[in-house]
Amino acid sequence: MSAALHFDAVWASEPRGAAAPAKLNGVTGVFGSGIHLVIGELDDGIETLLAVASGRSAPRRGEVRLGEALPHRDASVRRRIGLLDVDASLPEGTTVSDALDHFRRWHPDAAEDLAPIGAPGSLHDLRIDLLTAGQRLQLAWRLALALAEPAVLLLHDPFRYGPEFLQSGPDEPAAADVLRALSSRGTVVVITAPQAGSYFEIADAIYLLAAGQLHGGEPLRHAVRYGRLKVSLDPRVGGDARALAAALSEHEMVHGVKWSERMHEASVTIEVAQLEDGARLVAQLAASLGSAVTRLSPAVPTRRELEATIHAQRAQRAGTHG
Repeated sequence: MSAALHFDAVWASEPRGAAAPAKLNGVTGVFGSGIHLVIGELDDGIETLLAVASGRSAPRRGEVRLGEALPHRDASVRRRIGLLDVDASLPEGTTVSDALDHFRRWHPDAAEDLAPIGAPGSLHDLRIDLLTAGQRLQLAWRLALALAEPAVLLLHDPFRYGPEFLQSGPDEPAAADVLRALSSRGTVVVITAPQAGSYFEIADAIYLLAAGQLHGGEPLRHAVRYGRLKVSLDPRVGGDARALAAALSEHEMVHGVKWSERMHEASVTIEVAQLEDGARLVAQLAASLGSAVTRLSPAVPTRRELEATIHAQRAQRAGTHG
């Protein structure tokens, strides 16, 4: 079994200087094997979280451990941690080729041949400072995943241009499938992003980093996944969001019905006790109304909804222990 990444009462500053105000304020948590989504803005401490988790900087107080080892003190541990940071920074070097050579020296057991990076059309001779933001992201993603059996992957908003952007060719597996495969083999995958977005459906646990404090975990993931269902429709082929919302509102098992309709897309969001029952009811009503449903999916929560869920869980725990 792989080692977990532990945060034990961690206080830490911005990685750019120890004199900066603390950005992690007593963070405690355990990231085991699986895909963990941490939602937060840079001002909430995301950059600092990545810095101490990767071992690039040490906490002011508390400990970050991979198993029993401290990444900031052990280079061999840091070599087992893949990182795509906030700036998609690359190894030292003037050209891409220089950066790849530096990476190979630091990671002599890299899992893949790095020569094809940038294909079609090699990036090797390009100056790093001339790469586009997209090229930097693609290169940083590949280097983060090039480790042989990584213990931890720390990835900041890797799907910012869409998951398909990270595929260099049609024969490559989808980025989400790559992360699922790694997590199934024991790799701890931590994704940080400002919004849940397309990460929501692959995350095993969801956290909210707010004002330097970490909230949530598996219970939060369960609460937001199994409570809300989004129904997507196409108005051009008979998708009537208003009529479907009205029909759903008449059923006792359905709550919080909301609908929206634009020129080429429409949706209905509902709250149900069980997604499976809700999906079955949606299918029945849509068929009776002749509405064209294009997709059923768990509704991606907004940050405000995550905060409300956290407060509700705290109140429930307080009532249980009161």
